[in-house]
Amino acid sequence: MKDICEFFKVWLIVFILCFTLPGEAKVNLPQLISDGMILQRGTELTIWGDADPGEEVTVTFLKKRYVTRAGSDGKWAVKIPARKAGGPYVMTVNEIRIEDILIGDVYLCSGQSNMELPVAQVMDLFKEEVERDTNPMIRQFKVWMDYNFHGPQEDVKKSGWSRLDPENALNFRR
Repeated sequence: MKDICEFFKVWLIVFILCFTLPGEAKVNLPQLISDGMILQRGTELTIWGDADPGEEVTVTFLKKRYVTRAGSDGKWAVKIPARKAGGPYVMTVNEIRIEDILIGDVYLCSGQSNMELPVAQVMDLFKEEVERDTNPMIRQFKVWMDYNFHGPQEDVKKSGWSRLDPENALNFRR
């Protein structure tokens, strides 16, 4: 009988701890805010994401800290003053470390079939250039086609930033 009482005491303690210890709060960032990103120079920057409602979010960038709290909807954002071109830099957002960040010019390219042709399909025309050209300061973020006709999306499909080098150039769009 004593063993049964001890068993229930232990399980009662475990049960209480499971519901009284705070859970690990996690900050989430959109796909665009990731390793290798380029931020527009000369303009105020917005870094955003979501977290548990009320959670404190600290963004550290270029030796400065920007602190905010997630709203009741879990969304948060911080504004970072305009910066000159440069890099690579590191940013932390709570426990998330984002590396190889550049500040420079960002171009948004959009279109239909004219933006769907990867360099790999015209390799016979530009083989020398593709094999010769490497520029880690040129990056591409590919947004995959993902249709949802029910409203705006919070984020894009899993993607990432790619540097211009002979291997990645094959997937760059013209």
